Amino acid sequence: MGWIEPQGVSKPCVDWVDREGDSVGHMRQWSSEGYHFLNRAKNAPRVQYEGKSQQLCKEAEPLTDSASCEVTIKGKKAIQWVSETQVILTRPAQQQKHKDGQRVSKTVTPGEPLP
Repeated sequence: MGWIEPQGVSKPCVDWVDREGDSVGHMRQWSSEGYHFLNRAKNAPRVQYEGKSQQLCKEAEPLTDSASCEVTIKGKKAIQWVSETQVILTRPAQQQKHKDGQRVSKTVTPGEPLP
């Protein structure tokens, strides 16, 4: 992210972060540094939506302001629906380390809410 900004691009850069990069700690860091990013998150994370905590995957169902287009997936035609809404990440970050061949998670002090 830090490399592209000084390259003189005329529009704001928006970086795409895929699900394996779904790291609250990194997202808070990038946001505090002024970077713009789109995160394709895993289904399990909890977010604040309209004042309630719920799983991100539960949020997609009630959205009505959607667009669709025809796509091809594995050689078959399908309809892709795209919606958007505002959510707030409030959960603490998890620090992941490997110890003796095992992945160990440690909860980090919660940071600022991240819209």
